[in-house]
Amino acid sequence: MNINISRKTVAAAFLVSAMALPVPAFAQDDALACATQHGLTSEHSTRVGDLTFTNSSDAYIQIFRVDPDGTSMEMTSLEAGQTSKLTQNREAVYVGLDSQGNCMGAGKLRESRATITFGG
Repeated sequence: MNINISRKTVAAAFLVSAMALPVPAFAQDDALACATQHGLTSEHSTRVGDLTFTNSSDAYIQIFRVDPDGTSMEMTSLEAGQTSKLTQNREAVYVGLDSQGNCMGAGKLRESRATITFGG
């Protein structure tokens, strides 16, 4: 499944698990606000799957997973034109923030394989 996000909400399908980095409080607030702005909330799931993030914007983007309790974990960061593949939790919400913390899009994943493209 391919999902193109251009400041739009996408509720897609997918699975999740991965090592994540702790997030500063200001970024957690921005990530949660981005998910909320798009009306998305994460659900608990132990299922995992393969996820590809693509940055087709001109900006550097940080990708965060927003957990059901509202905490955020940085999953990866992407330079313009870069792609990253991760194994991630199903039913989690993923948001992309630019270097100023602006919401670049959000998606909720439910399938075993998915691609989210930010920008473009």
